[in-house]
Amino acid sequence: MGLTGSRPKQNRSLQFHNTCSVRRDVSAALGRIGNRVRTTDGTAAVYGPKLPLAQASHWRNLRRQQAACIPQGMEAESQKTCCKVLCHVALRKIMEGDSTEIRLWYSYVYTAAFLYGFQPVMEQALLHGICRNAVINSRRSAMQFFLKSIGRKLLEYLLVLFSVSILTFALTYFAPGDPAYKMITLNGGDVGVDVIEQMREEMGLNDPFHVQYGRWLVKALHGDLGVSYTNGHPVSQEIAGKMKNTLILASVSFAVLLLIAFPLGVFSAIYNDRLPDYVIRALSFFGISMPNFWLGLLLMYLLSVKWRLLPIVGKLTVLGMIMPVTTIVVQLIGMYTQRIRAAILLELDKPYVNALRIRGISRKTIILRNVLPNSMTSVITLLGISAGALLSGTAIVEQIFSWNGIGRFALEAISYQDYPIIQAYVLQVCLIYTTINLLVDIIVFFQNPRLREGALA
Repeated sequence: MGLTGSRPKQNRSLQFHNTCSVRRDVSAALGRIGNRVRTTDGTAAVYGPKLPLAQASHWRNLRRQQAACIPQGMEAESQKTCCKVLCHVALRKIMEGDSTEIRLWYSYVYTAAFLYGFQPVMEQALLHGICRNAVINSRRSAMQFFLKSIGRKLLEYLLVLFSVSILTFALTYFAPGDPAYKMITLNGGDVGVDVIEQMREEMGLNDPFHVQYGRWLVKALHGDLGVSYTNGHPVSQEIAGKMKNTLILASVSFAVLLLIAFPLGVFSAIYNDRLPDYVIRALSFFGISMPNFWLGLLLMYLLSVKWRLLPIVGKLTVLGMIMPVTTIVVQLIGMYTQRIRAAILLELDKPYVNALRIRGISRKTIILRNVLPNSMTSVITLLGISAGALLSGTAIVEQIFSWNGIGRFALEAISYQDYPIIQAYVLQVCLIYTTINLLVDIIVFFQNPRLREGALA
């Protein structure tokens, strides 16, 4: 829409008293087009040098000073020339990559269009060009920052994975016990010194540490993580089978967590320091204080042993997943309810919320459309950590309910000293956490506009 007769909006980031260099550039550009422009009555009017832009301390003073110097009845062609110069100066500054002044330049032309009475069609065409280029340049700069940040994090995560692989291989290398002896006893062979030495030679255990690590790393990159000492099956196949069950349990638990914790946290914040808030806070504190193992045993005793309502062993059925999921999410729901409530209350104290209330917007709309998205940055980060913990396997819960998942599988490998499985499990946990952290960084970057604006600063 046109800008004639409308007052330019004030932006808190537009501090015109700190942008004298911007004004000097515009003043110099206006001076270069000539000090004289034709008015409608054929007389010449002085324009340009009389604009004391550098001395204006605020844009309102600037408006009054400029209005006193603007000749009345300026020809449309002169208006167009002045506006074109302003646009060219602004576009040149924008395309130079000085992204911190994009808003300043756009707002200056906005103000100039208001002061000089440009025709609406001319305003829309010229100002749209500046706005379009500013947005394109802003998005390009933000995307460049985002790609550089993601590339840097990828290198960091690769370094972490490499370090973890060296550490885990070193632990298995220096761990007590002879892998050759375990492989021979697994196959039921004769345990003799010559047989053990021959097996060590076949397995490459007599090679130096760096040779063994390099050979193992090459195989690991191709998906070969070795063979289990307990059953002789490939480790990658064993972990894939157990991971499927853990993924189902983690997905259901995460969905239940989101469906319960978010409404409770929002509801508690809306009714802050009232009866519903007190009830929700008491329940959340009670849930946080209950250990998982104690709650699992209590549920097993009441629902399975005493009342015989649910199966005592966890299964891939609706009834078989009730107790394991409940044991996992009760503590998480209490924790996230408190965290969401605190984040929303912190956001409600900010000035923009009062401004929205003054405009007559309902409290519910403010919370759902403004406060909740702005307060989710820290919550999303915590959700990423919880997702990594769930996908890594809740060993205690899986052990209590005999859930055939990756956590229980890792506990059994530790008890049997099955080092290839332990090594593969540690690498998998590291890979899960690094991947989730990378996804969280990407989500937070696109979810939080302040990060994108910080990329342009």
